[in-house]
Amino acid sequence: MADMSRTSTKALVTSCDVRFLDGAEALLRSVARFHPDVVRYCFVPSRERGDIEARLDTLATVLPPPRAIKGVPAENQINVGRLFAVHPAEEVSAYMDADVLMCRPAPELWELEKGKVNAVPDAATRVSDAVAPQDRETFERHFPGAAGKKGFNAGVFALAPREWRDLPERFEASLAAGAYTYSYILDQPLLNALIQPNVNWLPFEFNAHCLFDNPIPRNVRIVHFTSSPKPWMRAFRAHDPAYAYWLRYGLPQAGVARRCLAALWIAACTPKRLLGRRCRRLLARP
Repeated sequence: MADMSRTSTKALVTSCDVRFLDGAEALLRSVARFHPDVVRYCFVPSRERGDIEARLDTLATVLPPPRAIKGVPAENQINVGRLFAVHPAEEVSAYMDADVLMCRPAPELWELEKGKVNAVPDAATRVSDAVAPQDRETFERHFPGAAGKKGFNAGVFALAPREWRDLPERFEASLAAGAYTYSYILDQPLLNALIQPNVNWLPFEFNAHCLFDNPIPRNVRIVHFTSSPKPWMRAFRAHDPAYAYWLRYGLPQAGVARRCLAALWIAACTPKRLLGRRCRRLLARP
């Protein structure tokens, strides 16, 4: 039984720069559609705040990061925006990367047990698998309790901000203690080292990721486009199974006509052995 009731105030936090603005806009629109009661925040670089704020309009409160994170280069500060999931005043805060889409209501994401963080297991076998090879030995030495365990994917998680206010400071201390050269792939392993064993594990449908290797569940709540390029980029493979979700949930709603056009586009780009299944699934949705 969750300690935090369904009436708790809820927030959604994401972060982006202009390169990921299409993704952030789609994410925020999808959250507003399925959870209009959730307060939405988007952290952005100060120099881009005006342009992004004009684009997002009422979809989110657009803010610069509350402060810089020590040890993280200036050009990478926006990559650690997940640390500021602790910033909102709401009782429960969910963080989602800007390459995530909500496809169905997911109220369980915001239902927390005291002291726990809701998250989904990562596709990697061990936490240290996500560490750069040259830093893996150092990471495993500093965090022997977490390095060999199955970790969570840090693109989607939820916590109670009041219980984790010092998370940015703890992240900085862990980064300094390891004497790592920062790279964005360190964010997830360090968060796992700090938050485990406080994770409450949610099913894959709450963060369906690595979608080229993993089938998308029929009852998927959240789709996470972890590979590159992203679906709003020209080079994204239109025959990718996840593309239908981007067309339906990532673009403004336009009813049956858009779904029919999407089916035609998929037909032009999908191998014949996959075509029927893709089109039937897309057109059968209500």
